[in-house]
Amino acid sequence: MLQVRQDQTDSRIFDPDPANVERRYTHFLDLYNGLKKEYPALLNNLSFPRKMLMGNFDPNLISTRCSAFESLLNLIASESRLRNAPAAIAFFQDVELNEAKKLIDEGKFDQALSVLETSFKLLNKVYTDRSRVVLSVLCRIVACAGSSGGALAGPVERWAQLALRRYEAGDIG
Repeated sequence: MLQVRQDQTDSRIFDPDPANVERRYTHFLDLYNGLKKEYPALLNNLSFPRKMLMGNFDPNLISTRCSAFESLLNLIASESRLRNAPAAIAFFQDVELNEAKKLIDEGKFDQALSVLETSFKLLNKVYTDRSRVVLSVLCRIVACAGSSGGALAGPVERWAQLALRRYEAGDIG
């Protein structure tokens, strides 16, 4: 379970509404390998735990992995080049995007909207309000709600207004 918060540690204000998503070891490994390939110097001092075929529920292994994953995510949070790398964008959005696509294909627009809202919540905490990644998920939300045949008319209008405000607010980064 990955929890992303925007805490203000200097004033000890903690984010009351964190984004929670599930990621597997393989997702973290793909993230690490993708970033290491594109920015080897930035990841030089970061060690990554190996894949284990057995003993995945050992408390020591879990603790070691959590620490390594947290170090990787903290590095990404502090370095915009890593955050904007294709591997990071894929890590932060692809699981939910693929699930939403599947649900839309099945005509389950309300469930797809919920998944995309979770994705927005996560991406909005990782990226700036007007980043392409955040605006893209807002567009997906509007398209999903708009495809519902009117069933999600209220949410589609609210999300469309937010997307428009964000887009009109300034430069897209």
